[in-house]
Amino acid sequence: MGKSKAAFLLICALPLASSGWAGAGAPFFNLPWFLQDVVAATQIETTAYEELRTMGEFEAEMHLRDQAEPTSAWITRTAETAGDVTDLDCTAFILRNYSDWQNDNAQDTGSVPQWREAFHGVAVFADYFSGFGGLRQVNLAAAVVSPGIPEQAFIDDRPGAISPEFLDAAAIRTGANFHRMGEAVSSLEMRLLRHETCDGFELYIWDFLR
Repeated sequence: MGKSKAAFLLICALPLASSGWAGAGAPFFNLPWFLQDVVAATQIETTAYEELRTMGEFEAEMHLRDQAEPTSAWITRTAETAGDVTDLDCTAFILRNYSDWQNDNAQDTGSVPQWREAFHGVAVFADYFSGFGGLRQVNLAAAVVSPGIPEQAFIDDRPGAISPEFLDAAAIRTGANFHRMGEAVSSLEMRLLRHETCDGFELYIWDFLR
């Protein structure tokens, strides 16, 4: 699959540490999808990402279907979610293609995500923890269609950390509160814990710590 094809296929504050909510009265249940979009932006570059995310849903859906071919790859999560996010391995994800999506959609349209949600070739698991001070920690496992995240998407002086420009790009989705999530995550220190090559995709494990 060529690079151009791969490009189209990426509330309360609690007194004790908690998973699933961030402080300042803002629910962060969409945080995993924000982080998925951050990684997706590294795959299709910020300009293309912003164009797609500012399209209407139907327009984006048709645009991405037009770009797709039977070999266009994407990733779904499997049921292998036992244990912590940082302990996940290749079995937590599976590589799919557009033909798989078409077949699934023909059998049961209600259980298949729209193509616009699979365009980036990225899938994630994420946990997050907060307290009175706001978001304190995020653990992120991201599967990315090979060859994986481009080297230029990482910060030179912080090995394994994704450049802030991709957080900024994902934050354009203000309707999903992505801008609030971007502000919270950008204050944390990002560290790549593990990177491994799987069958057709790359697996990255990060943590974000205050």
